[in-house]
Amino acid sequence: MLVYTAMGFYGKGAVSIGARQYTRALARAGHTVLALTDAGHARDTEDPDLAMPAGVTVVELPVPSVSGLRRVSREMGFAWASARYLEKRLDLSRVELLFTQISTSAWFTAPLLKRRGIPCAYIIQGLAWDIAAQPAGLRHLPARWMYLLSDARAVTTMPFCIAITDHTKNMAVARGAKPENVFVLYNPVDLSRFYPRPVPENDVDVLYAGRFSPEKGVEVLLDALALLPGRLTVFLVGEGASRSALEEKARTSRHAIRFTGWIENRLLPETLCRAKLQIIPSLAEPQGRVVLDAMACGVPVIASRVGGIPEMAQDGVNGWLFPPGDAKALAERIQAALADADARKARAAAGLETAQRFSKENFENKLSEITRHILASHAAQGG
Repeated sequence: MLVYTAMGFYGKGAVSIGARQYTRALARAGHTVLALTDAGHARDTEDPDLAMPAGVTVVELPVPSVSGLRRVSREMGFAWASARYLEKRLDLSRVELLFTQISTSAWFTAPLLKRRGIPCAYIIQGLAWDIAAQPAGLRHLPARWMYLLSDARAVTTMPFCIAITDHTKNMAVARGAKPENVFVLYNPVDLSRFYPRPVPENDVDVLYAGRFSPEKGVEVLLDALALLPGRLTVFLVGEGASRSALEEKARTSRHAIRFTGWIENRLLPETLCRAKLQIIPSLAEPQGRVVLDAMACGVPVIASRVGGIPEMAQDGVNGWLFPPGDAKALAERIQAALADADARKARAAAGLETAQRFSKENFENKLSEITRHILASHAAQGG
């Protein structure tokens, strides 16, 4: 049996989607999978993306939530609860390998498995150092310090790591991870769901899809739009702590800016296909899953040259890149792209080819290869 631990397993964000993709892939490879997550998350029971295949058991563990320290208390509480649950489960079941998406596991679960001689791998969906330079309010500082400390411990003490980009691997290695024990496995795009759809017209000029938080750079996009003439139709898809401030900033815009809220992952492709351009204005980005989602839908992307994004998008080839935080450069690229339908068509075609390389099938094959390597390496070391 393999164990997978992730908070917010049934959530809507990229990390939650990744957890479900990993779990399904392991089950399809023939493994029995026990997925541990935190309880208390509402979910749409009609969403097929939340259904798990045979061979997967999901256990939701109750965790504390302390007012004023909600993120810290839930993260550390889940790490503790999952370690305690596993300790009891190990007396009843044989566990071959544990995957975890939470670095706080390094404090509790990793030491337990080391004592029991069971290998574990930390799936690095992001590292706190990526956003450490971004401003944080006082109420966010405890969580930021927790992640900085936990990430540092995880990359140096976990026997194996799986990074979602070369950028993330390099960051982990620079902080003490052994390069030979860090594998790179990009989050995939589901080509059976994200593909070009015929639409009556591309009635959305500019679209952003993602979380509303400072590191996502949506404010930079609004600043860029303020430099553009005319009246563009803009969709901002998502939710987050910054939404009210962004809505206030957008009220004075000459453009038709619509905040749509979250759109379920299964419905997102239809919205993407309405857009002439997908903008990814991130100030920090471990990978940027939405880059691939847009490419797979045949929508050209304009993205900041940051983090793992350049590993998927190449300026002038399958998209346009601009310096992170540079609203003027972003405005210039939006204006040029909207004025050149042929360039958009060429970038979209190249993006479709790129998306094929990041398919779910390639992801599952690579994960099986990594899993076999970890188990064989552990056995060779006397595990």
